[in-house]
Amino acid sequence: MSGGASSGSIKGRVLFEGKPVSHCGIAFTQPHVRFSGGHETIRAPDGCFALAGLGAGTWQLMLVGPVTRTKQLEPITLNDGELVDLGDIVLESGRRIAGLVRDASGAPVAGARVFIGSGPGEPRSPDEIIARLIGRYATSTDSRGMYAVEGVDIPKGTGPRYLWATKSLIGASRPRELQGDDSKVDLVLHRTGSIRGVVEGVGGRLPFVFTRSPEEPEQARRVLTETNGEFWFDDVPAGEYDVCLRVPQAVHAPPVRVTVVEEQVAFVTLTMVTSAVQLTITVPPGCGVGLVLASADSKTPEPEELTPKFIMTETRIKMKNGPSPPWSGKESVMFQYLLPGRYRASIDGETWTPIVVAAAPEHQCFEIGTG
Repeated sequence: MSGGASSGSIKGRVLFEGKPVSHCGIAFTQPHVRFSGGHETIRAPDGCFALAGLGAGTWQLMLVGPVTRTKQLEPITLNDGELVDLGDIVLESGRRIAGLVRDASGAPVAGARVFIGSGPGEPRSPDEIIARLIGRYATSTDSRGMYAVEGVDIPKGTGPRYLWATKSLIGASRPRELQGDDSKVDLVLHRTGSIRGVVEGVGGRLPFVFTRSPEEPEQARRVLTETNGEFWFDDVPAGEYDVCLRVPQAVHAPPVRVTVVEEQVAFVTLTMVTSAVQLTITVPPGCGVGLVLASADSKTPEPEELTPKFIMTETRIKMKNGPSPPWSGKESVMFQYLLPGRYRASIDGETWTPIVVAAAPEHQCFEIGTG
């Protein structure tokens, strides 16, 4: 996002079933890099929107309404000072998933919150229309304990989605993985406790912590640790769980078994031992997905990535007073557990940049192609 002459605007009107959509969410990103720009919540009786002050370049829009599936538009090329009118954008209906929420005695539960997302540990979005853009949904049960979620849309390649419910003072259901043909799913609330813990030796990294139970999908219950290594799981049905880290083989971190008791807190300490460091490589806009890091001794024409990577992009920030700062869109690609040694990196598969990772410090940074 940038102000001044080096900017443009995009406008349009959003329709569903022939009528204007008065409340919708819009994400504007670089093509193939979700949420590299920003998002807006639009409220307009006529369904019209206008995104002003967008930096010149190529943008891709995703739109969603309260009961529609997400619609992704073709990339839009925006020149300095240009206004692009998209005209009418027609949204489509998505899946409907409904069911009944009961307590352990079988009685219907009114006012329970029902969620669809990547699991009970995911952060809750304060804006539910924006959450729908990334496949997160929420609703409440009615006086009969019934719920319905409209417009469910799970983009390909975004991982599984789980369904679960909670109700204060009553409990929570176990997460259930959604299947492609699910349309009716009933849930049962169980009495719950919680898990509090810390990862020793985290070194500022942010590993995922999982709790695993034979009664739940293996990847459903996970959280990202805080920078100090602390983590917690709330609304955990009573029972035995293995608490473990999702880290590569370069890290030694044995799982710990805990017993969750109703209305009590189970405390756990995980210990992570590693000589690996965290490497951050800054690349030009849109190049993070294609970045490949390989051992300098690798002779494979298309080497595999050596460690899981996380892509962070400079986001669009609105200033309350004065113009917004220039938006570079540079991407920072983080390799969290990399052993010291000689590597090579490429953003196009042809030109390779040598990188030497030292044993210290714990966090090291390089830039490729940004000069």
